[in-house]
Amino acid sequence: MRRTSLHTHRRRHSHATFHTFRSALNPKKTCGSLAATLAVLIVTASCSDKSVTGLQSNGLTSSDIASIQVSPSQIKGWAGDTVRLHAVAVDGSGNSVSGATFSWSTDDKSTATVSSDGLVTFQDLTDSASTTITASIGSDHHGKSHANNRGGKPAKVTVTPTSASMGVGNTVNLKATVIDQKGNQRHMSLNWSSSNNSVASVTGDGMVTGQSTGTATITADAGPAQGQASVTVTSASGSVSSPAAVGDLAAAAEGPDSVTVRWTQVGDGTGNPADYTLRYGSPTISWGSAYSTEVEVSGNRIGSSESYTFHGLSSGTNYQFQLVSYRGTLNSSATFGPLSNTVSATTDAGSSGGGGSGGSGSGTVGPVASVTATPSSYTFTSIGASVQIQASATDSAGRTVTNAAYTYSSTDASVIAVTSAGVMTAKAVGSAMIIVSAVCCGQSNPAADTITGTVTNGSTSGSGSTQAMYADDFESYGTDSGPSGGANGFSWGQSNHGSGDALAVSTDVAHSGSKSLKFTFAAGGSGDDAWSEQRFNVGENANELWMEWWMHYPSNYAHRNDSPSNNKFFRLWGNDYNSSNKVGASTWASGGGDRLEFDRNVSGGIGPVGQSFSGFPPALNQWFRVRVHVRYPSGGGGQNAALQMWIGDNLVIDNGPSQLSDMVYNSSAPYWNAGYLLGWSNSGFDQTTNIYIDDFKIWDSNPGW
Repeated sequence: MRRTSLHTHRRRHSHATFHTFRSALNPKKTCGSLAATLAVLIVTASCSDKSVTGLQSNGLTSSDIASIQVSPSQIKGWAGDTVRLHAVAVDGSGNSVSGATFSWSTDDKSTATVSSDGLVTFQDLTDSASTTITASIGSDHHGKSHANNRGGKPAKVTVTPTSASMGVGNTVNLKATVIDQKGNQRHMSLNWSSSNNSVASVTGDGMVTGQSTGTATITADAGPAQGQASVTVTSASGSVSSPAAVGDLAAAAEGPDSVTVRWTQVGDGTGNPADYTLRYGSPTISWGSAYSTEVEVSGNRIGSSESYTFHGLSSGTNYQFQLVSYRGTLNSSATFGPLSNTVSATTDAGSSGGGGSGGSGSGTVGPVASVTATPSSYTFTSIGASVQIQASATDSAGRTVTNAAYTYSSTDASVIAVTSAGVMTAKAVGSAMIIVSAVCCGQSNPAADTITGTVTNGSTSGSGSTQAMYADDFESYGTDSGPSGGANGFSWGQSNHGSGDALAVSTDVAHSGSKSLKFTFAAGGSGDDAWSEQRFNVGENANELWMEWWMHYPSNYAHRNDSPSNNKFFRLWGNDYNSSNKVGASTWASGGGDRLEFDRNVSGGIGPVGQSFSGFPPALNQWFRVRVHVRYPSGGGGQNAALQMWIGDNLVIDNGPSQLSDMVYNSSAPYWNAGYLLGWSNSGFDQTTNIYIDDFKIWDSNPGW
């Protein structure tokens, strides 16, 4: 060994010479050059290798690294927010490569900047903008994260009018103004919701429709800030009301022989969804004389969008469409609401089914021999997006069957849901097959076609198409019992609760469908605890997991603060609940809204760590999404560990190795295989409190958040 005046350390290794400099150099070599910065290692290899910066003197070369993974792969934040990114170098076998350092860069510093250790800061913008954050090793290896600056953080939402009174079937259009923290007005999309859709429903643009007598609170949600208006619905007769009117019937799509109409579902006057009859005429409609064109559509959720496609129409022809809401049984005990507005549409020019004649050929048309559904495949790039299925049926002679009855189903409704009218909606990243069936003329065996559907996180590569190892919307269980399903090794365990507490599937409220999992914490006096937890088995020894669920907290939610700790939010452990590999999260009652924090095991037992989120829950009496990412350390000192949580789209807690350096590493069981949701509450509640969870999902590989 010898030392130069620059304190240079040289040694032989695989025909490479390693130089560590204390000042910036710019060496020239026959196979190219790289700029060296302070205390960064330069690897000088033969011309058959490439020089790589960011590798320590451990014998690594460029060929040792296959890719760089940056997590999260997508981030969102308001102006001024910060989010920590983590980068990992991966070899060709998918194993992490230790000892690599990264250089961080941003495509647009005016949107978001990034520090040398991956801390992203969203810049002061009023409106939203996006950029890409990149972690690099040399010029050959890059990992990226998409950063969306959501603009100025909403501080206040004002809904006008603040209160309104209307009759059943009447409407009022609410308006909302959003002001950010600097006093600038934001022009942004809002999430409108009603505290009771059976009383008053609201569309995505703030149009409220009275459904039945009662009161409801309408909320305009801008994320960090919400505004509300109180709505009272009255009935002049004081008796059971008629079904509400549909006032937004619209043409959604036209084809050569078809027209799709869409509307917002209304109530039937008793708090339940109404059913509908639809008719059409050409060039105008006369409701009474259009009886032969009538079709029936069942309602399923007040305030949601519904659609229907009329087939067998003539090409290049003007039509008018209309519907009426009703409850009961048609031609027997039906109670009708007012007729809807009429909507006009013109079919595209071109070949068609001839206005219901059934196409070419003679004789009786039917039964259905084949079904054609379009699109044959479809990729959604955003959650919540919808597309209308177009379906046609033909008989064995190839003639169009105009009076075929279509049914639609999904092999995984938690990923892609489909309505009775054939509208597909993306629910979560993954894939599902939509089955379109048709029958006619008394046939018992339907013909069918399929559509392959995929939901990604907005890209066509990476982990955005990872399907959940298990998803449960709790629709398949009876009420007043715990969940019992499972797949891919995952299974629900015991539904535990204390005396007076309860845990069961319920129809009280639901994020999707009509059921959710209800955790009941009984009222108690000072010092009394409460307990309600749902256990599960992961089905594998996992050192990294992603979980997602939706939560609904009641308006009377308030933890007592006489014993503020140990209010469980979730837990994970491996083999033994008392093992040192246990992690989770808890809420701490603080008088002004709970404080949500992660827990991890240290030498003295489990306890809170790192960042926290104050003001939890973010909203009462409405649904919000929770996402959790946990990664067990790969060694002592919290190496490669992560405990991250999102509330809605916001990463609110981001603990990495620096925050988890004291986390115990259990070398005999460095994994998790069991857990539970919610659990023991030391703080307790003065009033009986019901918390709901719906649409639970769990992954053992990155879902592309």
